[in-house]
Amino acid sequence: GLEPNQEKVTSKLSVNRPEILAKLRASYQNFTRTEREDLRRVALLQMHRQLRLLAGGASALALQQIAQMSTALEGLLIELYSEPVKVTPSVVRTIAHSIETMALLVDRVANSQDQIATSPKILVVEDEVISREIVCSALGKAGLHVKSLDDPLAAQRLLEREHFDLIFLDIEMPGQTGLELCLKIRGMESNCATPIVFVTSHSDFGSRAQSTLCGGNDFIAKPFLLVELAVKALTWLFKESPRPLPTASMQISLPAEAGGHKSQLVAGHGALELHHKSPAR
Repeated sequence: GLEPNQEKVTSKLSVNRPEILAKLRASYQNFTRTEREDLRRVALLQMHRQLRLLAGGASALALQQIAQMSTALEGLLIELYSEPVKVTPSVVRTIAHSIETMALLVDRVANSQDQIATSPKILVVEDEVISREIVCSALGKAGLHVKSLDDPLAAQRLLEREHFDLIFLDIEMPGQTGLELCLKIRGMESNCATPIVFVTSHSDFGSRAQSTLCGGNDFIAKPFLLVELAVKALTWLFKESPRPLPTASMQISLPAEAGGHKSQLVAGHGALELHHKSPAR
């Protein structure tokens, strides 16, 4: 059972959770509803403070998932606070999903049980060597073990034999597209329910409907922030399973942008999406 001090922290977290999460969500909505840089910075700072409150008792209770998730998300918020120009529709979507995952993790605190830490298996399928190394580096620095392949047909054979906890797929690949591979994965007993995240160069998210029809769960747009990719991975790993990860130091001091690509200013339809739309769920 929990020690008296741990029970006190758990009780306090449970009591304060609805208020903290409500403020976190409100700050996120304030962030999405304005294009003014100063107001976005205020909202980012507010989200960061609420995250710190949620994570306050995580270390004392050895709640590794909350600690890892909050550390990664805080790193993303800090980077956006420093350079608001890096805000993209992809980043906004990632933040929305990660906040809801944090809510799920906090909900589990009240019913927490001792669990055996296991290392999740992540597969990255990307034919471009630089992009593949960038994705693997970002996940590795988040303390995650990754296997990568450049051949979608080889990936298909591997996935028929082995179960993975999360899959990242590039969409445009020779021999077989990521969308085609996703359809085949959904027919495999070993990975029919494994979360699949598409890595796409379509900044307008035009392939979103198609990726959903093919069985994909989510997508991230190139060029992406490396810490955004770490947040995306943890969001899906923790959403799908209550298993804690082995203790791993989060190295959030990552290069700002994937592959040295500069993030694009959010304009046109992207600005409209940020300004008025609710977070996609």
